[in-house]
Amino acid sequence: MRMIRRTTILTLAVMLLLCACADSVPAPEPTEPPELPDIGGLTLTWGCGFGFWLGNTAQTVALRVEAHHDGSAPIDDGFFLTTSLPDPNGRWSAELILGRDLYANWCDDAIEEDEPIPVVDEVWDVVSGTIEAVFLPPGPECSAAEAWVRDVSAMADDGRVVEIGELRLTNTAWGCFAG
Repeated sequence: MRMIRRTTILTLAVMLLLCACADSVPAPEPTEPPELPDIGGLTLTWGCGFGFWLGNTAQTVALRVEAHHDGSAPIDDGFFLTTSLPDPNGRWSAELILGRDLYANWCDDAIEEDEPIPVVDEVWDVVSGTIEAVFLPPGPECSAAEAWVRDVSAMADDGRVVEIGELRLTNTAWGCFAG
C-alpha cells in the first residue's frame, strides 16, 4: 500500500509541476499577415520580344504577360486572340514581380559596369484573368502589338491576393530583340 501511495503522490507532484510550468509559458502572439504590395501605377510599357511588359515608375512592380511564340511562323487567326489566364494551352504565361530596378537594362545587349541590375524579391506566378489580343503582327516582323487584360488578379505562394483589374497592354517593339 505504501508503495502505491508514494507512486501516486510522486506522479501527482510531477503532474502539478508540469501544469504549473505550462501555465507560466506565454502563448505565442498572433503574427500579422504579410503586407500586400501596392501595385498601382502599372503604366509604363517596355517593348521587346513576344509579350507585354508593364511596370510602375519606381520599377518595383512588374506585370509580365508573355506569348510563347518564336515568331518564325504566322500567328493563326484566333490562336492568341482571347485566352484565359492561366492559359491551359500554354500560349500565354503571366507573372507579377516585386523587387527593384526590374526593367534596368531591359532589352539591352551591352550592360555597363555602373548600370543597375534587376533585383527580384518575389515572383507571383499564379495570375488569373483574361487576355484579349487587339493586334499582333501577322508574321515574324518587328512591329507594334496591343492587347487588354481584364479581371486580372495575382496570388503569392503564401496565399496573398492582389486585384489588378483591367489594363491596356502595348509593345511597340513586338518581335524585336537586342543586338
